Amino acid sequence: MGSAAISVKTEGYMYTVVCFGDTNTWGYDNRSGERLPYGERWTGILAHELGDDFRIIEEGQPGRATTEDPVEPGKNAKKYIGPCLESHEPVDVFVMMLGQPDLKKRFSLTACDISMGIEVLAKIVLTSNAGPEHRPPKLLIISPVQVGVVAGSPMENWFPSVGTSERSAQLPALYKRIADKYGAGFLEASTVAATAEDAIHIDNGSHKAFACAVAEKIRKLLEI
Repeated sequence: MGSAAISVKTEGYMYTVVCFGDTNTWGYDNRSGERLPYGERWTGILAHELGDDFRIIEEGQPGRATTEDPVEPGKNAKKYIGPCLESHEPVDVFVMMLGQPDLKKRFSLTACDISMGIEVLAKIVLTSNAGPEHRPPKLLIISPVQVGVVAGSPMENWFPSVGTSERSAQLPALYKRIADKYGAGFLEASTVAATAEDAIHIDNGSHKAFACAVAEKIRKLLEI
């Protein structure tokens, strides 16, 4: 495909990687509730790991979901993913980690519902002309970290204390099925990253290991 051939086209070419996600891509700090410094959040570490041949575009938005949020406007990934692709083209790799906010009480979505939303987004990316030579970008689908014990956590106001962890546990297999169906890359975040004590976010100490795993998947997609 186009991305693999880019490395021999022009000396000094920079690969563009868009990291599209929610609070976990934004870089939530479990200690303060604010944003981690650039060098401590996984997208910043990813830029360091991949080096000067890569441009990492951070497109993480707190609360972004695969569907319309009835409480917070402007969080619908389906409405923004098209403009996002166009804004940053040519995009060599589109990294997508979504689905955690979709587990909130107000959405009442099953794991299958969430995966269907992910599939819609995947098809938008893979039928776009936002990649090099107006081809689709490579796509890496990431399932979020496994939800922990919600009961008694600060997140219980938003996420059901019963059933959320179970729905979360179903997502990796569903996401992998989508990735396999469309020839995308896949990473299960929980295989390399721990969940914070709040039961929802990536633990601060896991950002480096997670970034290294993402870097490996990106290199594999680009065959470099």
